[in-house]
Amino acid sequence: MTVTPADPRDWPQVRLAAIDAVTAITGDPHAATPIADAVLAVCGEEAVNRMATEIASTARLKSIGFRDGMHIELEPARELVAAWATAARTILTDAGAPNYAEIEMGFGLAGDPARYAFVLQRCGKLTPHQARAQAEERARTAEAERDQLRAELGRLSRPASDDQQG
Repeated sequence: MTVTPADPRDWPQVRLAAIDAVTAITGDPHAATPIADAVLAVCGEEAVNRMATEIASTARLKSIGFRDGMHIELEPARELVAAWATAARTILTDAGAPNYAEIEMGFGLAGDPARYAFVLQRCGKLTPHQARAQAEERARTAEAERDQLRAELGRLSRPASDDQQG
């Protein structure tokens, strides 16, 4: 038997197909959803682990640097870089994030489960740190202007006799 890969389905389509399959086996549509979701979670984690293992074994790291951010140079894995760029665009678009998004993921390679957080930033846009620093500077400037205006208002609201006595 020859198996030809089908076009990938959207997650909701896969989930509904799994729920339908479990319902067909169990005859219980109310129990089917949690069972299908549990099976899909296990399969999804396994797919991520297998993909990570495959990427780690086929992509050769040429260099990695951490000056001014992280820079990775891979040998012939153009497909991997293209996939990363597509994933980055999709993540930012789906999150409605013009500048950056933070993604938390778990990977379990060779029985070593670990969680990682990735900050994805669009080049040329503000980082979370830069945005916070700008907001803090605007707040400091506004507070200083407020204090100056309060002092001026206090000076102007004093009776004229106070100015002549001093």
